[in-house]
Amino acid sequence: MISLKEHIYGFTGTGRLTQIGHQWETEEDLFPVGGKIYYINPNSTEEVEFFDEYGDPIENVTVGSTPYAYRKVHEDPNGIDKYYVYYDTLYTSKIWAPSAYQSTSLGGTGTAIGTGKANTKKAMEAESGAYVVSGTVWYQIKAMRDNLYGGCDDWFLPSRQELEELRKAIGFQKLPSSDPAPEMTPGPVTGGSIAGVADGQTHSRTYDGNTTYYPSATKFIDNYIWTSSEYSAAISWVWYCATQAMDSYYKSYNFCVVGVRAF
Repeated sequence: MISLKEHIYGFTGTGRLTQIGHQWETEEDLFPVGGKIYYINPNSTEEVEFFDEYGDPIENVTVGSTPYAYRKVHEDPNGIDKYYVYYDTLYTSKIWAPSAYQSTSLGGTGTAIGTGKANTKKAMEAESGAYVVSGTVWYQIKAMRDNLYGGCDDWFLPSRQELEELRKAIGFQKLPSSDPAPEMTPGPVTGGSIAGVADGQTHSRTYDGNTTYYPSATKFIDNYIWTSSEYSAAISWVWYCATQAMDSYYKSYNFCVVGVRAF
C-alpha cells in the first residue's frame, strides 16, 4: 500500500494533483481510496476518517461514496477490513487460468467476505507466477497494481460473496420486455419495472426470454464477471449480470474482470 503523498507525487502533468500535493505533503498516514465504496462490513470494528481532494473531512460515508483519501483511527483487532472499494472499469476477455493449469485446483480458495485477498495471493504466487500471464485475470490484476490504478497497489479479484455485495450495491431490477422505457434517476435501484437513463447514460435494452435484469451501471449489462473462488479443479464461480445469478464455468472461458480493494 502506498501513501497519499507517494500517490500524488507518482503522477506527473496533472496540475490539480500537484497543487493538492502541497497541502498533503506532510500527511504520511493518509492513503488514497482508489474508487467507489460498495460494501461496509458490519463485523469490523475499524474506525476510519475520510477526506475529499481538498483535505476537508467527509462525514457519513456510505455505500456509493467516492472519498479521495482515508486515515485509519482504530484497527480491528482481528484484522477484519471494513470498507470495500471497486475500480469502476470492466476488463473483458480474460481467462481464469492459463491452458497448462485449467484443470488444476489452487486448493483452499474461499468464497466468503474477506477471502478475496488471500485467493488472489494464492493464485499469483502459484507455480512461481505461472498464472500471471497475458490474457488471464491475474495478469490484469497485476497490471492494476503495477500501474497504480486509483493510486493503489493492492487490488485483488473479489471472492464469490465479495462480488455478490457488489451486485447488491450496483442495483438491478427485473424488466418485462412489454414494459415501456421510462427514465430512471441516477444511483442504485431495486425492484419494479424500470428502464431508460441512469448515471447520465442511456441504457440499451436486451432481453433474455421475456425478462431481463437491468443494472444501474451501463457497463454491467449482460456481462459475465469472474470471482477468485474456485468451484472445482477446472471450474470457478462467475456472476452473470443478465440473470443476476452466480454460476460456475470452465477456467478457459473469456469473461470480465473487476478489481476491488479493502481496508
